[in-house]
Amino acid sequence: MSGRWAPDNADGLHAYVITKKSWGRSWDRIEYASSLVAAKASYGWTRERYTAVSVRRALAADVAAK
Repeated sequence: MSGRWAPDNADGLHAYVITKKSWGRSWDRIEYASSLVAAKASYGWTRERYTAVSVRRALAADVAAK
């Protein structure tokens, strides 16, 4: 992989950043999964109103900051 993305963990899973935004506040967490679809499925479905969730591939700087 290129140096842009965060390195995979020992199990070969990719790092993803899950961002949850609700009522003007934002929370980030790092999740390791085999694919983007698996990372999205790990969060699940929410009924929370006024809440948005986004998932993206983690950069090397994202993992270094956590």
